[in-house]
Amino acid sequence: MRDRTEELGKAAQSSDDDEEERVLMIKPMTARTSVKEWKMENETFLEKVREILEGMESLKMKVSELENKQKMVLGGSIA
Repeated sequence: MRDRTEELGKAAQSSDDDEEERVLMIKPMTARTSVKEWKMENETFLEKVREILEGMESLKMKVSELENKQKMVLGGSIA
């Protein structure tokens, strides 16, 4: 039986990289792309960025709440 760990590791790494590149790539405005289409794509991208930022803020608040609850529980058991 041959060892395929190296081969499988490369395949998994390349697929992850491809997916990230597709998500993060922004098409440059070409002569065929109208300004209106370009603005719509740009607005869609910015809306997704806003959603991500809102999600991160929500997570930050939840982590802060959890930290406070943990401090209360741990502080209460020590006293």
